[in-house]
Amino acid sequence: MMRLLPFLLASLIACAAPVDDGSCAEWPADATPADGVVDETCGWFTLPVGDHLYANVYIVEPESPCDVVLGPGLVLNSSPIYSAMSNDAPKWTVDVVAEAPGEALLVDVACEDGTRWQARVDVE
Repeated sequence: MMRLLPFLLASLIACAAPVDDGSCAEWPADATPADGVVDETCGWFTLPVGDHLYANVYIVEPESPCDVVLGPGLVLNSSPIYSAMSNDAPKWTVDVVAEAPGEALLVDVACEDGTRWQARVDVE
């Protein structure tokens, strides 16, 4: 039973509702359409149901693992993809799909190297 405790704890954390912990000092006043791949943290985007939000999360330490927690109505399309090209900094690309309508749904990516990337999504 003791061996299962860390696994169960990690599972609960991964399934927990995202918390807007104030990592973003200021959010945009209005949501804008997500157009292409977004890099900047603290953006607020609109997506129709079924569309994708592609986010590049640049990290400080190569291969630093990250946890992704999503608001209700948002799901990961696949596991985040890591890349470290010679012409670009190390990053994880996260593919989030809008499945159900909602407002200001949080996408929260927290990495072991201290990187924090967040966005709000309005799903129409």
